[in-house]
Amino acid sequence: MILSKKNLKEEDSLTISFKISNVGEYDGKEVVQVYIAPHKSVVFKAIKELKAFKKVPLRKGETKEVSIILSRDDFTYYNTSLGDWHVEEGQYDIMVGSSSASIWLKETIVYEQDLVSPTRLDYRDGGNVYYTMKETVRAKGPFRVADRSFEKVLGHKIPDSQKHSGRPFTVNSTMSEVRTTFVGWILYKLVLSIFIKHLKEDGEEVTRKMVIGMINNSPMRSLVLMSAGRVSFGVMESLLMMMNRRFFGGLYNLIRYLYFKKH
Repeated sequence: MILSKKNLKEEDSLTISFKISNVGEYDGKEVVQVYIAPHKSVVFKAIKELKAFKKVPLRKGETKEVSIILSRDDFTYYNTSLGDWHVEEGQYDIMVGSSSASIWLKETIVYEQDLVSPTRLDYRDGGNVYYTMKETVRAKGPFRVADRSFEKVLGHKIPDSQKHSGRPFTVNSTMSEVRTTFVGWILYKLVLSIFIKHLKEDGEEVTRKMVIGMINNSPMRSLVLMSAGRVSFGVMESLLMMMNRRFFGGLYNLIRYLYFKKH
């Protein structure tokens, strides 16, 4: 692999050139991918990032030279203190392969100087989880970021939640909130059975859990939007009245609405 430059600054671009050969028995195509990986970054980023790719057709036994150009934009990240895109100075690995797990070629370059030099967003003291992705609130279970780490990145304490989770329920209340009522529980079980019915009997458990999680966090209004006209806001308002301890008024409105819709 040949790089046009080993040291970049300001608006420099980088041309990456390499050869690829088809050593198989048939004609084919290969999608070559270019990744970059920063050394000892103080900004939390992915270990490597895909920045460019190119599909290369090759006949049996054929060798081609491929060139791919990276610009300053390919090295930038959004710096919130600057309010603009910025390149972190330092060393970067330039890698070429067929996937992130299959790297054929690697070279190192140095990005010496950017157009601007704002304060670097270094959260390693207190927010190290964003660099290691190893911190969890519980020893087992899904990955979770502790409040103290999020507050480090946020820049202040997490404000108390202003979200109202009880009565009166509205179209913005979630299914997990309204299912604490009798009518809400029936509605929740009905919606859940419809979604689960469409899953294959041999479907993965993780897919089932994903569906249940989606339903739990869906606002009531989403049922209207996803029903393709079978459930209207009129029906939804009647159900909400019943959930908000106005059972007979909501039931009357529901029957009245359905009667007039039918006739």
